[in-house]
Order: sequence, then C-alpha cells, then structure tokens
Amino acid sequence: MTYFSRRDRRALGKKTHVAKLLQLSLGAIAALAMSFVPLLPGHWPAVSSHAPAIAQSVTPEIETAMATGRDRYRNGQYTAAAEAWQTAISTLEQNGDRASLASAWTYLALARQQLGNLDAAIDATDAALAIAETIAPEVRSPLLARAANARGSILLGRGQPDAALSAWQQATAAYTAAGDEAGRIGSTINQSQALQTLGFYRQARLTLADVDTALERLPDSSLRYVGLLNLGNVLRLSGDLDEAK
Repeated sequence: MTYFSRRDRRALGKKTHVAKLLQLSLGAIAALAMSFVPLLPGHWPAVSSHAPAIAQSVTPEIETAMATGRDRYRNGQYTAAAEAWQTAISTLEQNGDRASLASAWTYLALARQQLGNLDAAIDATDAALAIAETIAPEVRSPLLARAANARGSILLGRGQPDAALSAWQQATAAYTAAGDEAGRIGSTINQSQALQTLGFYRQARLTLADVDTALERLPDSSLRYVGLLNLGNVLRLSGDLDEAK
C-alpha cells in the first residue's frame, strides 16, 4: 500500500479532490491506482469473532499462532507468517472451529501471495471459500467476503483481471450482506482496478461513482486515498478533465 504526505492527504480531503489529484505526477497516480485494497490492517478478525456460538475449542495455542501470523505479516516476515497460520490450520482442522479455520486459510493465501506462490495462494482461497459455505448463513458473509477479496488480488497478480473482477464482485456482495461498509467500499475500488486493467475506463468510473459519496464521508485513511486516486486516474484516462475540475 502506498501512503502520501500530510500535505497530499489534506488536498485529498477538499471538495476539489479530483482536480487536486490530477495535479499529482502521473507516476504517483499510477502507483497508487494500481494498489489493491487489502484486508490489512483494519480487517483482521479476532479468532472466532465471526461465530462465537459455533466455536468449539479455540485453544491458547491457536490464538497465539493466529496472532503471531498477523504480527509477522505486518512486519513483512511472510514466511514466518505462513508457517504460523499453517500451524493454526493443522490444529483447527481437528477441533471443528470452522469460522477460524476459514480465516486462517484466507490469511495463509495472503502470505503465499506475498511470497510469490500464487497457485498455492489460490488453493488457500479455494479452501477458505469452501469452508465458509458450510457455515451458518448468519455468520458466513464476512468469511466469504475476506476470502473473495484476497482471491481477487491474487488473480489480478496472475494476470487474470476478468476472474479478479468476478471475485471482487462476490466480495462486494458479501461485504454488503455483512453490513461492512469499509469492506464494501474497498472491494468496489478493487473492482475498478480490474476494470481499468481491462481497459474499461468508463465502467470503472461508474463503479467508483457508486462509492464516491461514501469516500467523502470517510475519515482520513489509506482506503480513502486509494479510492480518490483511482477516481482521478480513471477520469484522466477517460479524458474527462473538465468534469474532474
């Protein structure tokens, strides 16, 4: 994820945010417009927080392994993160806590993606989605959303923007069902990135228009900056400079 200076952040918060974005260097716009809105750091669910009623026996060892994986991931130690989550998965497969198991597989997918193991990362999202489908409907949506969101990022990295778009559409629907507004906005921004990669700039613009008002209401955050820069990039590429102003 790319971050900007306080000066740029203040500019992004103004009413004329798109016009300001178009004054940024093309390199800066392209760098952040290519950013995937990830699960981190705001979308780490606690172990079994999705479904405490169905958690069987989340042991301290599992809690430790999951937390260790998150800490290692944030610090860029992706091999160690993957090892921690694989340890958690091995235990969770025995104790029946399906919600935490689905989350662990999604996390493992992200670590594998960072390590460049994209096929293995896709396999991990397959596992996460399959497990989530077996969980009670009232707690299924957040699990499906996170797994589909991660899957979209991996597919785009594999050069499959069509499949990535489909995954992010699934994620958006699941985030909406879960009542997760930040997740809905993030996965919608991700859809726009897939559309830009496919060259569908008008459709990308219309997709971002759906969340433009919501972005205005967000506090300063990386999610807001990515969304606004994507919108500015789409307007630039589609030639709508007058409307941007």
